[in-house]
Amino acid sequence: MPLRTSELTALQALPCFNGILDITLLSEGLSHTCYKVVTINQTFFVKKLHTATANKEVFCSIISAKLKLSPIVIYHDDMWLVTDFIDSIAVANNYANSSAHYNNKKPLALSLMSQLHQIKPIEYISEKFNNLTILDIAATVEDLLACNNALTTQQRTIIGEATQIIDASIASQKSLSGTIDVLCHGDINYSNIITDIQGNSWLIDFECAQLAPIEFDIAMFIAVNNIAVDKLDEIINEYLKLVPKHNVNTSLVLWYALASLLINALWYLSQISDLIPSALQIKFTVLAKQQISTFDQLSIQNSINTPSLLSLLRTSLKH
Repeated sequence: MPLRTSELTALQALPCFNGILDITLLSEGLSHTCYKVVTINQTFFVKKLHTATANKEVFCSIISAKLKLSPIVIYHDDMWLVTDFIDSIAVANNYANSSAHYNNKKPLALSLMSQLHQIKPIEYISEKFNNLTILDIAATVEDLLACNNALTTQQRTIIGEATQIIDASIASQKSLSGTIDVLCHGDINYSNIITDIQGNSWLIDFECAQLAPIEFDIAMFIAVNNIAVDKLDEIINEYLKLVPKHNVNTSLVLWYALASLLINALWYLSQISDLIPSALQIKFTVLAKQQISTFDQLSIQNSINTPSLLSLLRTSLKH
């Protein structure tokens, strides 16, 4: 896909580039636009930011880079984030067609996650330009429902009722276990982890970062990567080996997993439009179905009284 003239001009005008040799549009990612910019002296990774999450993403990228969890931030403004280019491929593709892919990818993700969770709050709550917010499941679902114009009033009502059940259970479990909020990435899917030639791993894309209990990041990691729900205890135990001082409430992970699956499904559905290529419409539909099916499976296995999302949203999954 060729670069639009307006974006090419904007990139060329950024003060961090000296002697641009080539600009390539990168196709990875479902929700953002990224570029590889080659100059006389260096190669850069450039991400076009969303207005609503720009400050948060820049802030988290800087904090994470200080701990060598993310690539070095070279330049940023309200529209662009420029980092060092890591000559690599996403972990999501790194073990393609390998029977050991799960065991290879999972430790990388959990290691980066656990290191992120150990950042001291003073590192991020004192910064004046940080706009990190505390995770609010009900508000997140409400925003996503507003973006899904194809949903009927009945579908919205039932999803709202299911969200209330999940939200109340999360509040109850948080109260019982006395959880504290930490910096959570909020979207540690395997495509947001890259490895360099030396085997170092890097965490990218902080647009979904939130202040939330560690149980949320663990749950979203399981949900967004479509990891079998029977792996939940295994993943919690591996996380605890990395951070023994943390306590993990398994019941809270379960409820956050339901919330994550619902949020992801609604997000994928919100992206389906006749304005995008049919292949992408099909991809979003498949991803939504995966999240919805796992939501129903997890609810049934744990005798949770929530409606069947697959039955409820069947008419919205037309592709």
